[in-house]
Amino acid sequence: MKNRCKLALAVFLFLSTTAFAQYEIASSVASGEALFQSNFSAINSTLLNSYSKKKATSEKPLALTPSKLKALDFSRSSSISEKIKKLFINQITQANPSAQPKLEQLFANNRLVTEFDSLLAGNGFSGRNLADALTAYLVINWQVANNQEFNDPNGFNNVRQVMRVALLSSEELADLQDRDKQTIAETMAYQSLIMRTAYQDLKKANNRTGLANLQKIVHKSVKDLGFDLKAVRLTSAGFVKKAR
Repeated sequence: MKNRCKLALAVFLFLSTTAFAQYEIASSVASGEALFQSNFSAINSTLLNSYSKKKATSEKPLALTPSKLKALDFSRSSSISEKIKKLFINQITQANPSAQPKLEQLFANNRLVTEFDSLLAGNGFSGRNLADALTAYLVINWQVANNQEFNDPNGFNNVRQVMRVALLSSEELADLQDRDKQTIAETMAYQSLIMRTAYQDLKKANNRTGLANLQKIVHKSVKDLGFDLKAVRLTSAGFVKKAR
């Protein structure tokens, strides 16, 4: 991994014979954008080992001091938000021009970022914190991929704790500027909320085929980054590796 992480916005267009217009957008943005492989691999390793009894007892846990935790925060720039939004819309409409009107409506007035901030704030989290944004990204996508609701604050907090350790243990974090953290967090916000909205709409419509397709998309997009949403359960203790 080079000193500077490069953020990739890879758009994945899922073609389904049962696709509806409102779900084409969700299908188009599901390809693991913004997060870099090495960091996700570190998260996966930290997560799956965190509950293992075989973990070495001599390993000294990372001290999450206020000064260290501050490295996960970032200041948000409206110009960066605008660039991310335009890139996101352009990437999708290149493959799916018919999505333009719906996308413009979705992204108007920074709506999705505001909604993401409100969602996180309701659980005592911040949309301007990389670990909090990553926690929301994984929890939302886990619910979609596994077709399960989860609302346990203890579970959210325990997932966040693991995300903090994984990010603060990575060498790449020190190289990230605020604009990089913002790009990662806001791209995760867009993906998470679009998937969440599509999931809720499909559930209401009792569209089992569409729901199954969406679950496959979400599972694959996150698994391609190195984290298997179906290999873990989400509990009050956070993510726990499933027994084989």
